[in-house]
Amino acid sequence: MSKAERHNERKNETYENINVIEERIPYNVHFKKPFAPTYMEQLKQMEADGMVSLRGLRKRRNVL
Repeated sequence: MSKAERHNERKNETYENINVIEERIPYNVHFKKPFAPTYMEQLKQMEADGMVSLRGLRKRRNVL
């Protein structure tokens, strides 16, 4: 799981941001539910479906 996914989905064990109220994490909302279990799988599926292009990314670039 990427750092971005852990951060966005509030899956970290501790938070330096004092504004994160851990008791309220279950109330987080997805306005568009992901259809894959991980961000990378979602991105790969979206690329395969022609929804996004990774053409401009460098070969060694770390996505998410």
